[in-house]
Amino acid sequence: MTIFCTGAAVLSVQAQGNGKGGSGNGGGNGGGNGGGGDSGPDCVVSAITGPETLIGPGNITATYSVTSNGSHEWVLPQGATIDPNGLNDSRNITLTFDASFTSGVLLVHRQDGNEHKCDGINSTITIVRLACNISVSAGDDQKVFFGYDPMACANLTAAVTNGVAPFSYIWSDGQSGATISVCPQISTTYTVTVTDASGCTATDEVYVCAIDVRCYAGKPGNKQKVEVCINNKKNKTICIAAQAVPAHLAKNRSLGTCGEIDLCGTTQRLMSSIEIPEYPDNFSYTVNTSGISLNLLDQDDDDYTEYSIVSLSGNMMKAGYFRGSQVLISLDNFSAGIYFLTIDGRDAPVKFAKLQ
Repeated sequence: MTIFCTGAAVLSVQAQGNGKGGSGNGGGNGGGNGGGGDSGPDCVVSAITGPETLIGPGNITATYSVTSNGSHEWVLPQGATIDPNGLNDSRNITLTFDASFTSGVLLVHRQDGNEHKCDGINSTITIVRLACNISVSAGDDQKVFFGYDPMACANLTAAVTNGVAPFSYIWSDGQSGATISVCPQISTTYTVTVTDASGCTATDEVYVCAIDVRCYAGKPGNKQKVEVCINNKKNKTICIAAQAVPAHLAKNRSLGTCGEIDLCGTTQRLMSSIEIPEYPDNFSYTVNTSGISLNLLDQDDDDYTEYSIVSLSGNMMKAGYFRGSQVLISLDNFSAGIYFLTIDGRDAPVKFAKLQ
């Protein structure tokens, strides 16, 4: 009979015995009534084999074994119970350690043929639960350029440190795997959650800044093109065909409206001047810390002009009239982002960036 003890409770399962008695007082042959005296040749117990370290949260199941024949009595540590679905016989025991278990000693006594303890014959193993130490990095923040396909997507890769393989990866957009490809049209934070074989988890996030570089030079309905900033003292923005972009990038020019790429930074930013060369004859504007300054070159001082500003998502942000050829429109209530300005009678809307 193999007996399992935990605290004051005693549980037992049928097991194999060798039918030999002890050599103490009144000991008999074969399966006779052995005494409780000195231990005989059957009083041998091997070292316990099994995991000494448990890693992970919640319940953990593990099996422990001895190689000695006969019956054994197991004494369980606090927080451990027998798993009835595990391997439990004269040499093995399967335990479930609950979430409260941190450490303890598993002990096994050797019993003689009459199911009495062989005095002083036992083996122990110390079991310790370690805290999860897995960590993951989702990598550095990245930029993509919506409207220019060769640079509209980014590959995100999660790198795991420590933990127990294999690992599973779930990203906040529903994708799985260590590496995913994303093509956001608006700036997005992606979170990855990694789970290891022990059930330990770790998370990290990465920010992908999406810069809208679409433009429509000339009249409404013209074919979509790509904005490129000519990086010089004036920082002029031009609207060109996609096939012309590589040649400009080779000259260290950047995609997007001049100053717009600063929206991806994390430090304090100032307003940038922006010029749209598609309107060289009748319209210009700059963005500064006070707002957006308009200059209608062919406007009479007594004329009234209607304007409107909408957000990237299409929400009307501001509309009104101004008199004369110049006006400063306050952007005090605007958050940082991309907006479109429409001036009555002035071709297609133009895009500008408020950087703080």
